[in-house]
Amino acid sequence: MDGLTEGRIVHFVMPDGNSVGEHRPAIIVNAWHNNSEYQADGRVNLHVFTDFGNDGKQYESGSYWATSVAYSPNRARTLGTGLRGHNEQQKTQPKSSCRTRSY
Repeated sequence: MDGLTEGRIVHFVMPDGNSVGEHRPAIIVNAWHNNSEYQADGRVNLHVFTDFGNDGKQYESGSYWATSVAYSPNRARTLGTGLRGHNEQQKTQPKSSCRTRSY
């Protein structure tokens, strides 16, 4: 998928813990260039920077390894869990996803 390359910073949607649905910064460490199945849906491996214990016990190291995470340009909007405090009543348990943003 165009734009998904190693070193790019993306948004990772937290799948569980205290911060379900919130975004954390992540760096693509493997974009699976040699795997056409993974490239089709934009799956990547990520190094996620968490908010330590604030995100939950499993994230208290401040670092999380997320593997084979699928790219989703509208993930936060479809789940109703975009910005903090926005549509809180619609929060659901999302699967992991990442969104890219150009700076």
